[in-house]
Amino acid sequence: MFESIKAKIAAGVVKKRFIRKNFSPVSFNNFSKDAINYFVILPENDEDFRNCFHIIKYLFEKGKNITLFISEPRYSIVPEKEKFKVVSFNIQQMTKLRIPDSSLRDRIAKRSYDVILNLNRFDDVFLNSVVFVANATYRVGFKNSEISEYLNLQFPMDKNSSKISYENLLNSLKMF
Repeated sequence: MFESIKAKIAAGVVKKRFIRKNFSPVSFNNFSKDAINYFVILPENDEDFRNCFHIIKYLFEKGKNITLFISEPRYSIVPEKEKFKVVSFNIQQMTKLRIPDSSLRDRIAKRSYDVILNLNRFDDVFLNSVVFVANATYRVGFKNSEISEYLNLQFPMDKNSSKISYENLLNSLKMF
């Protein structure tokens, strides 16, 4: 019970402090093809982590500059990690409400990206808040919480299979 209350408070803090509401119209015409710099938030779930790499491989093959946001323990298992820029984090960089601390927020906000791609399928306040700390034109991810309602482009997920969810996301990105 305490965790759910803490999550609701954290979601409120994220909405109030980090979400910039943009009421100007956004064109999705070729946004994926025209975008060069991608900030990809990798999931913490083991199965999702393994299944999401075909999306990253596709972006790399298209010549995109990819920055991965990943926890330090997972960094060692990223295949071909030398091809990507990395922003890593550790558990000490989370506040008690599970939002990024100021040093991590500053590191994330240093650069601008064309697209932020949140590959996390489950409701995680920390990873969802990172989407809104980073500067980007487009924010893309799965519909998984009330915070995700503020993404520019949301994709439904298959609760039973991460592989299907990531294949659907990849096919959708190919359309744009």
